[in-house]
Amino acid sequence: MSNRRPARSPGFPGSAAWCTALLAVVVPAVVGCGGSDATKASAVAVSSGAFGAMMVSSDGEMLLPTVSRDAQGRVTAVTGALWMDAEGSSVAVFLDPATGLPSRTVFGDYELIFSNWSADHRTADIARIFGPKGYIEVYRNVPIFDTAAAVDAGLVVSAATCLPDCPTTLQTVSESLKLAGVAISAAGCYAAAGISWGAMLLPCTGYLVGAAKTLVGNEAMLDDLNGVNTYLNGIDVVQCTALMDAGACLQAALEGATTLMDKANAVITGNAANEAAAEQYLADLSMGSGVVQGIPPACDTVYHCTPGLTLKCIEGGEKTCREDCSWGDCPPPPEPPQHISGGTCQGGGTMCDCGYEACVKVSGTSIKCWYRTLLGDFPCSTCEGCEGAARAMAAACCPPEE
Repeated sequence: MSNRRPARSPGFPGSAAWCTALLAVVVPAVVGCGGSDATKASAVAVSSGAFGAMMVSSDGEMLLPTVSRDAQGRVTAVTGALWMDAEGSSVAVFLDPATGLPSRTVFGDYELIFSNWSADHRTADIARIFGPKGYIEVYRNVPIFDTAAAVDAGLVVSAATCLPDCPTTLQTVSESLKLAGVAISAAGCYAAAGISWGAMLLPCTGYLVGAAKTLVGNEAMLDDLNGVNTYLNGIDVVQCTALMDAGACLQAALEGATTLMDKANAVITGNAANEAAAEQYLADLSMGSGVVQGIPPACDTVYHCTPGLTLKCIEGGEKTCREDCSWGDCPPPPEPPQHISGGTCQGGGTMCDCGYEACVKVSGTSIKCWYRTLLGDFPCSTCEGCEGAARAMAAACCPPEE
């Protein structure tokens, strides 16, 4: 039995743009666009490091605010945001520490630079850079903020934020995620819609960004490590498996997010010369919108990954980014043997109605062991892990009698 989520098809740019427009009109009545009515989310605080919280949806989306902290480790401000999905796509937004306004967005090998903000902070000029081709395009007077996002003294806020003195941890988590949602919505969704770049509308077609923008701070899902663990399980980019406990799964996800932020920073560092040129073009207000240097990249309309990039699959093997900048398929998981009659692990047998037969080695595949339950056959990486997982399954199915 596979726990893989089906691949989520990217929305058409037109439908994503409609979704973006709807958020501007009906927030906070609507929690998101693109997700089904059954889509759910859970969140948890992150007590140290660059991220202040993590919010995960049952569709495999993840949202993490990047934060600054004081000497005691308290979150003092949101400095940016990272959105990622189960397919390995990500959008990173960096806020200007002096103004709180978006300064950069990184999407794969693309970078957006924001400049020349209007007095009311509703529009900005944008330079779009694709470093591998030395490509720079300038867009003037791009609408960035919707009417639901308030701007107070130059700081981007989605409400009267309580940071850094929120009264509860839940309120801190809520405000951090809300600001992250606004950052991705503004510097990702609205910027992409404003420059008619359908590829970067990916976060707008899902559930999480809209849901984060409507948080009020008393939702039980804001402190739900088990829910986060459940939604993280089986995502290729996270490499979290059912054999990992909730803490280990969260740590794996944070390490994956850190890797993506490191890559985003590397894109910015590698674009130093392109950035200098782009800033000159942006400063010359006599120059209108248009391509100012370089060749447009081949993957301009659909960009999920950089061609040639590989990603480990949760069930073994790797998938590779194709020339059209979309992910290839993971190899099919190995099938369990027709008859599991193991004995290579201790404890084989039947427990209540949740019978299992520990594990058996399957030669020629990356997965060596299986355990069998009434719910199906599950792979595991070691025979010892199979035994523990099977016992845990039996305990969950057959709780002790009171």
